[in-house]
Amino acid sequence: MQWSQIKTLFILCFLVLDIYLIFQFIEKQQAANIGLLEREEITLEQQLKDDDITIENTPNQRVEEAFIKVRQKDFSKEDRDRLEGLPNQEAVITNENHLIISQFKEGIALPDKVTEEQLQEIVQANILYGDEYQFGEWNKEKNVIYFFPIKNGRPVYFNPSGVVVIYLNEKNEIILYTQTRLDKADINSEKKPLIHPVEAVGRLYNNQHIVSGDTVNKLTVGYQTVVPLADGVQVFVPTWKITVNKEKSFFVNATEGIIFTSSDEDFLYEEISNLLSRMSLTSQKVSWKKSVIDMLENKMTDLKKRSETK
Repeated sequence: MQWSQIKTLFILCFLVLDIYLIFQFIEKQQAANIGLLEREEITLEQQLKDDDITIENTPNQRVEEAFIKVRQKDFSKEDRDRLEGLPNQEAVITNENHLIISQFKEGIALPDKVTEEQLQEIVQANILYGDEYQFGEWNKEKNVIYFFPIKNGRPVYFNPSGVVVIYLNEKNEIILYTQTRLDKADINSEKKPLIHPVEAVGRLYNNQHIVSGDTVNKLTVGYQTVVPLADGVQVFVPTWKITVNKEKSFFVNATEGIIFTSSDEDFLYEEISNLLSRMSLTSQKVSWKKSVIDMLENKMTDLKKRSETK
């Protein structure tokens, strides 16, 4: 056999071997990729489980919800007359008829181990349009309770244009509340699929908002503002509210998975700041003006100190 034929034979053998090895490599790579995809599908829930993070009562069905548009509603002359008829309180309407500030002449004592239902009854009996709001949050450290307005059957979280903020004293008595109100919602006809609640929890986990040993107690859908328009209309996006360890709530955009970073104390700081400005500007005479301003300024100071220590 001539050398040229031998060389050709070797080349063909090596070529066949190379092709065989390439196919082997491709098969192993595909198998590895399939395994990786399978691991990715179970990674999040498995990671949470491995890190001792418990999710209670996870909704099983996929949820769809629509965006809504709402503007703030004025309090009318009729509302002013009704407000004057409410017992045990002295109230003013300020900020171009958008804001009620009312102090109770005698504090309303809350029962020991008061329930959300009892709080709801107190609100409905003592404020205008109480049935339009539902219990939202209770910051016991700051002695503040929030009631959120209901639009399209869901709560609107921490929106200054529509919220009831209740202030308690050291005896757990309601002494003051502020109220703003949202108008009727314009509901988008198209509903969008929301991210799975476990994915929303995963966003918090990946950003270290929840850690090993935490328990996710509740997942509910409400609304948060995404776009305030120039004409005063606000666009609200469906939002997952995630309650952790029964004491801390986080909010995740339910269509894009973006975490809303502001806290209830950030909201409270802005609320009190704006409230103090409104009270200093109002010409209406009320007996409680100085005492309320003092209380609010003390809360502002406390919030500032807490913010500086973070």
